Amino acid sequence: MAKVQFPIGGNISVGSHDWVASVTGQGADLYFVSKDRGSNDNDGKSRDVPVRTWQKAIDLATDNRLTVILGEPGTYAENVNVNKRRIAMIGDPRHPGITSIDGDSGTTARATVYVGSGFLNGFIMANLSGGTGGATSASEVARPFLHLVTDDIANQTAENSDYYWQLENIHVVAGTGPIAALYLEGAQMGIIRQATFAGCDIGIALGGSLQNFPADLLFDDVVFYNNVRADVASVSSNAVGGHPTILTLATLGSLEGVLFNQFKFLDVGGTPVTNYVNLEVTTATNVVFSDARFARDVADGTLMQLGANIVVLGHSPAGLESFTAA
Repeated sequence: MAKVQFPIGGNISVGSHDWVASVTGQGADLYFVSKDRGSNDNDGKSRDVPVRTWQKAIDLATDNRLTVILGEPGTYAENVNVNKRRIAMIGDPRHPGITSIDGDSGTTARATVYVGSGFLNGFIMANLSGGTGGATSASEVARPFLHLVTDDIANQTAENSDYYWQLENIHVVAGTGPIAALYLEGAQMGIIRQATFAGCDIGIALGGSLQNFPADLLFDDVVFYNNVRADVASVSSNAVGGHPTILTLATLGSLEGVLFNQFKFLDVGGTPVTNYVNLEVTTATNVVFSDARFARDVADGTLMQLGANIVVLGHSPAGLESFTAA
């Protein structure tokens, strides 16, 4: 199975009091963000002098040094460009309430949070909700909530564990216009735990190139609710600005070492999705769906449309009568 592990988080829930205390006790830098109390003239190094935006905290961080950014509850209308390695964006566990990053109202269609090639090294996001801002686009992958990109996998394995990344306790409800909640472009060697993706056109979009497609991933306890085109889909890169093509009989992309565990598809109202899952990639090696739960059939009667060699273990309802495989 996949090589996925995450040495930074260990067995402690990422984003918990204990985890924050542990990593800061080991020398991680700590910054505080508050929408209501903060100022970007502050240094952000204590709860008493927080900065106002996530981007300011990232700008203050030292590249490739584990930096924990704790955000107080509130809705942050900004688009964040993570351009440092080993950044942890955490909804502050000491404060009850929802911490949400919803994007600004600018004129450019872009991700709410973008982690580009070379900066996914050690990235963590936990205890956050999100939506989209910016200009409406015809393309889901032009304005996802979270867009993660990796470069050549040979560079990642050479760095060993530093390239592992993790998302935990993340909840995305779509804003206006087409959106993919999570767009993994390459984005290898990571963990997504306890996430909810609702009201999106595509819940999780998997894309990249033939040489750099998502691999070595663990999805654990992920819930989908009332998404439109697909809950999970392999997509084209969409260079021309329209809807990305949901790949069928794919000519690019090879999934390797991906475990989808405890997926819950809870489409309960409105127009059913076209496919719960559409992963017709060129090849698949060690790709497993374990304990997938379906609320009802989808519009065309297809629960899962999968390429060859993708294994489905344990599912509800009993009998995947609508299951199709290439």
